Order: sequence, then C-alpha cells, then structure tokens
Amino acid sequence: MCGVRQSGVTDFRVADLIKDRAILDTARSEAFALVERDPGLLSCPKLKERLYARLGGALNLVETA
Repeated sequence: MCGVRQSGVTDFRVADLIKDRAILDTARSEAFALVERDPGLLSCPKLKERLYARLGGALNLVETA
C-alpha cells in the first residue's frame, strides 16, 4: 500500500525566514495597516475571498459585530 506523505527536497519555496526577514516584516506591517484601515477588506474583495477560502471558519472567530 502506498502512502500519501512526500519525502525529498522540493523546488517549491515559500520564504527563507533568515534571508527574507526584511520583506516578511514589511508584508506583516502592510497587512496590519490594511486591516486597520479597512477591517472588512471592502477595498480588496479578491483578497477577502481568498482569505475566506483558505482560512474559512477561523476568520469568523475574530470578526466583531
């Protein structure tokens, strides 16, 4: 029977936490600023759609009335 776990090195790279520190810090700051300016992400409907598709119910935990 074959398993579903993958082993070996992949070419897919998300970020190097050491080398990409500056850009990751900038992205984090920009994300927080965006949410502060536009908590409902009304100005970014595609981003909101992707976040809900990816995180789903977890986002409902942080929504306020």
